[in-house]
Amino acid sequence: MAGDTETYTFIDGVKVTNAELIKLGKNKPSSWFREHASVQAYAWLLSDGIHFAWLESFEEYCDFCCEHKIKSVWWYNAKFDFAIFDYQLLKNNWQINSGKENKDHTYSSLHSDTGQRYSLKLWLEYRGKGRTATTRHKHVHSWTNYDFCNLFGGGLKKCLEAFNVKDF
Repeated sequence: MAGDTETYTFIDGVKVTNAELIKLGKNKPSSWFREHASVQAYAWLLSDGIHFAWLESFEEYCDFCCEHKIKSVWWYNAKFDFAIFDYQLLKNNWQINSGKENKDHTYSSLHSDTGQRYSLKLWLEYRGKGRTATTRHKHVHSWTNYDFCNLFGGGLKKCLEAFNVKDF
């Protein structure tokens, strides 16, 4: 499963276009952006090459992964996407998973000593399928989000060629 996020950028709470952002970038130092800019994801996208899902929130993304029993999602150059994950995990009080426990609303991260993240695993409880709400059992589902770029270096073009990926 491939994943990506789509975002809007806000300056002091006002949504700006890419053209406005580029213009500001020519006149403002990066420290100014840390004080005035914020980024919000408006779409969490998933595709297996045949099917496509447009999800509108982190919660919807997590529920979709549970409902469809997704085990792994690959992100290309996920540094940006994982920062959005981190914000959502902190905002929604997810806890660090101390091991390989099946514990609801927990996560674990595999990263280097220099902070380069390779994967982010999430655990979430959901109700499985059943005839009625009372016959549905609760399960904790886990799935791992991988940063394709950090695991397989060399740029997207080289990776696509090496893995013989064809466009549909």
